[in-house]
Amino acid sequence: MIIGTGISIGTGIAIAPSVTPPVSPITSGLLLNLDAGNVASYPGSGTTWTDTVGSKIFTLAGTIGFASFISSNGGYLNFNAGAGHYGSATSFDSVLTQYTVEVWHLFNGTSSGAAPVLFGEGRSTPYSNFMMGTTGGRTSPLKIQGGFWNGAWQQGTTDPGDYYQPSNGWRQFVNTYDGAEIKFYANNILRITKTPSDFTIGRSGLGLNIMRRQDVLNYWGGGVSIIRVYDRALSEAEITQNWDANRPRYGI
Repeated sequence: MIIGTGISIGTGIAIAPSVTPPVSPITSGLLLNLDAGNVASYPGSGTTWTDTVGSKIFTLAGTIGFASFISSNGGYLNFNAGAGHYGSATSFDSVLTQYTVEVWHLFNGTSSGAAPVLFGEGRSTPYSNFMMGTTGGRTSPLKIQGGFWNGAWQQGTTDPGDYYQPSNGWRQFVNTYDGAEIKFYANNILRITKTPSDFTIGRSGLGLNIMRRQDVLNYWGGGVSIIRVYDRALSEAEITQNWDANRPRYGI
């Protein structure tokens, strides 16, 4: 008898091969889920990208056209920074005092302006509840980090070591804040850990923006397939679960 191949010799009993069950993304604490490859979220055309958890509507726009749908890698939206492509929706109703922001992004190092944002809440004086992007002087080459704004950028100093410089290709970027530390992961590896100098956190109410810094209209280019926001800081094991659930889609 041969076991584990689905073939039995001489017994008349077939034994099925072992199959590893698929891994599912974490849903506990999930506030927002955008997936360009899910027709319930994006139908493949048009200017509406819908959150499948809370039905928050993101409108796609630009100075020249809007993001185009690409069917490869399970489906994603391609944003052209030079054409001012972005997506926008209303802010969350309340402040996220702890959170996780996860973006699956086809990084190509393109941007427009001195401080573009990959995903975050529009900044006012003095708040932005969360933001993933860069600040002035870190666009050539383009670097990235995550944090929040409360009159100062909490997750950044003038030290370039506080930023991660990715190479081109698909990346899972994850930013967590547990009320004490800010952590930034890229492709399931912890890249940055920082303690804020000021723990005051609030919301601007100016809306959520994909591939755009709302206050100065700086744009981030490349593809976006999945965006998730949680109302808590995911553990490293949970971030790994999300990584394992989605990385086959991108061949990584």
